[in-house]
Amino acid sequence: MPDSTIKFAQLSVIHFYEPPDGQVDNYRRSLNCLKKIQAELEHDKPDYLLVTGDITNIGDNISLERAYQWIEDKIYVDGDYYGLQCQARGIHVILVPENHDAFNAQSHGSNLKR
Repeated sequence: MPDSTIKFAQLSVIHFYEPPDGQVDNYRRSLNCLKKIQAELEHDKPDYLLVTGDITNIGDNISLERAYQWIEDKIYVDGDYYGLQCQARGIHVILVPENHDAFNAQSHGSNLKR
């Protein structure tokens, strides 16, 4: 009989932030965490990844796009690539934005509404 188990992983309140000036200082503080999340996903091999808000820190379009890129593929930060590569791994992603994702959305080019 085939295994009918469905595995879920969840990330919550990641407050992803892409600085408009391109400086990576914010990522440097978070790189170890990003690497650990990536390693956990590689090890656990979930079928679904739930990413529940706050996905970004201030709801700006650049940060939303960068977070999506990190979740679905890879991003280049400080000389290396990081990413969950959900698309390539066949992990289904469910995004649930929250207040920070819509906080400044309209003034920062996002379509999210409060």
